[in-house]
Amino acid sequence: MDLIRDILRYIEENISIDSPRSVELQNHSREEISYHLQLLADAGLVRIKDMSDSSGLDFWVYGLTWNGHEFLEAAKDTKRWDAAKKYLKDKAGSLPFSILQNVLLKIITGEIKV
Repeated sequence: MDLIRDILRYIEENISIDSPRSVELQNHSREEISYHLQLLADAGLVRIKDMSDSSGLDFWVYGLTWNGHEFLEAAKDTKRWDAAKKYLKDKAGSLPFSILQNVLLKIITGEIKV
């Protein structure tokens, strides 16, 4: 989940519809990032174009969707992010994405106290 958040932050800071390109993050391979970009696109958080070739997966990113912006806004605050991850690990033992998004929103609205 931290890589997902890092990818979304990178996209918000570095990519626009006018300048689509690959996401590059230190300590993560192109294949790892591409796989997570596919997941983010499947979840409706980013717009991508498949640029894969015989050398492997690769996607150009055209930006965040509305849902991507909303999720990132909820996840930006490190204290809130860490609290949501801890809450889910304590309650469920894992971090399903849809549940994480709901927990972040409940932390924001005060339904879950951290």
